[in-house]
Amino acid sequence: MGKIVLSLLLFAYMVFSMKITVVTDIDYPPFAYIDQEGKLVGISPKLWELFSERTGVEIELIPMKWEDAIKAAREGKTDVIDLIFVTEERKKFLDYSIEIYKLTSSIYYREGLPALKTLRDLTPYVVGVKRGDALYGIAKNSNPSIQFRFYDTYGELFLAMKNHEVEVILMDDVPAQYYLQKFDMVYNVKKSEPFTENNLHWAVPKGKDHVLTLVNKGLEKISPKEIKSIVLSMVPHARIDPSVIFTLFLVISGLIAAFLFFFIISFYLKRAVQKAAKELEYKNQQLSAYNEELEAQSEEIKAMNEELERTLSELERASNNFIGTLDLIDRAFNLQEDGKTFLKKAFNLIFDMFPQSHCGYIALFEQGTLQVIEARGFDKDSINALQIPSGELYKPDVPIIVKDIRSIESKSMNEKNYAQIEEILPKSCCAMVTPMKIVDQTVGNIVLEVKDCSEKTFTEHDLKMAESLEKIVTSFFLVRRYIDVKEKINREIVSMLVKTLEYYDKYTQGHSERVAQLCRKMAQRIGLPEPELELAALLHDVGKIYVPQSILNKEGHLSDHEFEFVKEHPVKGFELVLAIKGMEKIAKVILYHHERYDGKGYPAGLKGAEIPLESQIIFISDSFDAMTTARPYRKIPLRVEEAIREIRRCSGTQFDPNLVKIFEEIIYEQSDMSRFV
Repeated sequence: MGKIVLSLLLFAYMVFSMKITVVTDIDYPPFAYIDQEGKLVGISPKLWELFSERTGVEIELIPMKWEDAIKAAREGKTDVIDLIFVTEERKKFLDYSIEIYKLTSSIYYREGLPALKTLRDLTPYVVGVKRGDALYGIAKNSNPSIQFRFYDTYGELFLAMKNHEVEVILMDDVPAQYYLQKFDMVYNVKKSEPFTENNLHWAVPKGKDHVLTLVNKGLEKISPKEIKSIVLSMVPHARIDPSVIFTLFLVISGLIAAFLFFFIISFYLKRAVQKAAKELEYKNQQLSAYNEELEAQSEEIKAMNEELERTLSELERASNNFIGTLDLIDRAFNLQEDGKTFLKKAFNLIFDMFPQSHCGYIALFEQGTLQVIEARGFDKDSINALQIPSGELYKPDVPIIVKDIRSIESKSMNEKNYAQIEEILPKSCCAMVTPMKIVDQTVGNIVLEVKDCSEKTFTEHDLKMAESLEKIVTSFFLVRRYIDVKEKINREIVSMLVKTLEYYDKYTQGHSERVAQLCRKMAQRIGLPEPELELAALLHDVGKIYVPQSILNKEGHLSDHEFEFVKEHPVKGFELVLAIKGMEKIAKVILYHHERYDGKGYPAGLKGAEIPLESQIIFISDSFDAMTTARPYRKIPLRVEEAIREIRRCSGTQFDPNLVKIFEEIIYEQSDMSRFV
């Protein structure tokens, strides 16, 4: 008995001497929020005021951001946390009072969005929630795919929705009604059915059992009716839109006026009204007929517009395809185009011509191995790294549309290679495979794949177009093969002519090759095509075959008559090389390779820019080699530095000054000539 009395006395002492610290949400209207005067107001302050009156306990209410309030409760820095839902996570550090108020929570979303009924409907949206809110955990557990954006307060959350930062938010219904009215968004926001219902409690940190006892005792002294009365007094009620009130007023006023009007004059105007009604009905019927006719015409015009748009779209696509095909044909016969560069451009053009394609590639079978030149939709280097034998691939004889190309290739492909390809290449429902064939040899494939056949797949028309494009691509290789054969034959002819000249004139042995080497370096530096200049350099003296050996091998100076014979060798070389088909430009370069910059050369006396640049390069290279090698008329050649000084001396007379500078740089690079500058 004594212990009971002692306990009661102790509880009474705690009640009348204790001060409780309570943290509450700074923005949870109408339960707790800061008014325009900066005071904490709402349902919660009223409840705690009533609690203090009934228990005599002093209450210190501290408003803060909800996330900070949760943190303070977790760290035991407060006695009570105000109005909180029960969650499994919070049970770890909080003990809860008896139920205070039941609250529902819903999805709120902007007018114009599709109906959002459950949390499962929120996957496509960024959803706004308040930091620390239990609704985040409830939604996350129900639909892990939701993307969230967090805000410190409900006010910031609703402001973000008003400013279109987010289109969807999760919120308790009572605070939501408050902010809908505050931000004048009642008619701009839709609400789902509640997705959860929870009880609001007061809660104390673990280990403060005496505070929990005190809180529950105090709550027992406040009746549910009193709590409900406080809540109802603070909960905002939906306001009727003033425009609706005004409309209702006008309607009611009109009805009253109409009633009075008809009441007063109905007897006199009854027949007139009946007649007018019949006329109005007739006109309405006419108007209805006109409207139906107009709607029919509108639908017809709409259908015609849609058909016209489709036709224009198809024409535009056909035009683009035609232009692209012409460009591809032009590139196929462009002799300067690199093979792999051409294939890359060709594939990208072909891929864009088939908009239903989601991935594809163009590949060559080089040395029995798949070599992807260009790809879309996957990394070609990952495929090339596998070194897949071409024999393991699907290689049809003719263009074909196949379903599930992976399954077909799995039957002939190494199991390890197939597994890696499955990881690299996207899934596809069908593919269009076009073999690239030269004569009867398949040199590669063009493969286009469609991901989803339910939308659009390849047609027989696509197959024919792909076959035509493949023929353009393979014509590139045929042209290159023809050119290679032709160039090989030309080089053999050139080699034969050079050898013939060397047998005829022993002093020219190695001369043509040395001049060609210097010309090739000049071409690289200036940016001229190397093969043509090199061929011209090799053949520049071939016309000397027509000069008697007695003149070519004469020691000492030539007579004027003999020199006239020598001056004929550019013309004879021109005539000889011109007879070789396809070497007309090279023949012209040979013709003018002894023209001087000042116009005093031969055979035509051209000067400056009139002389082909290639001829000028051969002239300076020929002169340098002649000076630095033994000749019949000069047994001891000049040293390199002496030859450079001579060329520099003749700059602006015999040679183009700009070419002299470039030539000197090349000689300096291959010889240590810097000391002679």
